[in-house]
This record gives sequence, C-alpha cells and structure tokens, in this order.
Amino acid sequence: MKQLLLLTLVLINGCALNPLKKEEQPKPIPIDDSLTSAQTLAQEGRLGEAVALLETAILQENDNTTLQATLDKLQQQKSTLRHELQNRLLISEVHGMQRELPLMERLSLSESDDGYLRSRLMDKKTRLQRSHKELSNCGWRYAKTDRELAITCLNLAQSIHNDVTDLRLLTQLQEKEQLANETHKQEARLAREMAWTTRNQQRIAQAKSFLKQNILLEARYLIRLVLKEDPKNSEVKKLLSQLEVKLKGHVDTLLEAGDRLYRDDEIEGAKAAWHAALSLDPSDERAREKIKRAQKVLDNLESLKKPE
Repeated sequence: MKQLLLLTLVLINGCALNPLKKEEQPKPIPIDDSLTSAQTLAQEGRLGEAVALLETAILQENDNTTLQATLDKLQQQKSTLRHELQNRLLISEVHGMQRELPLMERLSLSESDDGYLRSRLMDKKTRLQRSHKELSNCGWRYAKTDRELAITCLNLAQSIHNDVTDLRLLTQLQEKEQLANETHKQEARLAREMAWTTRNQQRIAQAKSFLKQNILLEARYLIRLVLKEDPKNSEVKKLLSQLEVKLKGHVDTLLEAGDRLYRDDEIEGAKAAWHAALSLDPSDERAREKIKRAQKVLDNLESLKKPE
C-alpha cells in the first residue's frame, strides 16, 4: 500500500514538473497572400470563399484599408451575383409552371374526383400569381444594368398579369434594345468593311511589289482577288493593264526564244519555253499550237528510235 501511494505521488509530481505542451497555434496567413488568394478565388467564381478568407484576415488586421476595400467589393459582387442567379432561377421556375399548368388542368378535368390533384393545381396557380411581383421587381432592378434580363423578367410578368407601368418600361427597354442591336450590326458592318479595305490595300501593295520584281503570276493572282471583291476599283484596273502589257512582252519573248530553239532542233527546250509562255497566258493559242507541233516532232523521233 505504501509503495502504491509513493508511486502515485511520483506520478503527480512528474506531471506537475512536466506539464503538457500547448498545441501550437497556426500562423496567420500573410495579408498579401490573403489578398492574392481571395482575388484568385473570385476569378474562379468562388466568391463565398474569397469573402470568408478576407473576413478572417481583417480579424488579424482590422485597420487595413486595402483589405476592407477589397472585401467590400467582393461582398458587393457576391450580393449582385446572388440576386441575378435568384432571378434567373425564378424565370426558369415560372417557365416550368407555365408549361405544367395546361397539362395539370387537362389532367384535373379527366380526374375530377382527385382532390390532391386539384390542390396541387391551385397551389401552382397561386405560386405563379405571386411570382408576378418578383418578376416585376426584377425588371425594374435590372433596367439600367442588364437590359436583356430586365426584358425577360417584364415579359414574363406581363404574361401573368398585365400591368400598365411594367408595360411602359418594357416598351422603352425593347426600343433601346432594338436600337442597340442596330448600332451593333452597323458597327460590325463597318468593322468588316474596314478589315476588307485593309486586306485589299495590302494585296494591292504586294501586287505592285511583285510587278516591279517581274513576279507576274503572283501579281496577277492578287489583282484577281481584289477585283473579285471590288470590281470597280480603278487603281486595280490600272494595275491590271500594266500587268497585261508586261505579260504580253514576256509571252512574246518566250515564244521567240522557243522558235529559235526549235529552228536549232532543240525541240525539248523549245517546248519548255512555249509551256512557260502558256503558263503566263493560258489563253494564248500561239503557244498551244507550237507545243502541239513540237510534241508531234518528238513523237515521230521516238517512233523512229523503236526497233522494227
């Protein structure tokens, strides 16, 4: 018994002399890291987490104006997003109820003794009527910030209950939306025309450069592209005339070179020269006839080489 008592005293003294270590508290996240993390979360759409993170950071440093300003901004974004999503959910629910009601009414007529069905139908109609006020509020709330959403809400509200004030606002918003759409279309058309003009100007400049360097086929290709899009372009027509003069000169030179080679019995060389002329002007019948003639000569020579 004495030994047990002694052992107990030793254990008690040991505990007194060696108290349990306190758990280490986690180090607070640096303020800069909190801001960066919150902004990253916000970009990912996780606004609730971003707000909670900044609220925790402000507890550590409640006089930090940067933290507070960022928190206020994110809280506003969170509230705005919540309202918008709630209204979009409301729109979806109303659309669903409007699709369901006719079906439920038909079913109720065929099942006139079904009290539960009648109760559901009345509840659905009541909920639909109550949604009118929320939809109207949605339309007025977003009239200046999200015209498309406001128009959707007001259209739905009018489909439930015709309200003169809502209708007046809806008409104004639709007129503004139509004007905005027309303006957008005009801006898009002007942007396309500007891009088209710039593209053709670049083609004309490149064609002129090719023409100076006697790169005639590439120049002709670019000129034809421009004329296809802008047939009345006087600058390109003038450029085409210059090109045709140069092409004719080159074609004549190649034809004459082929003729000289042909007279010197260089049939293959002559044929190559005439083919080059034909590539410059595919409509040149002189080159075609000369090539046919050269080919007949080559064919005759080949037949003579064959053993009998």
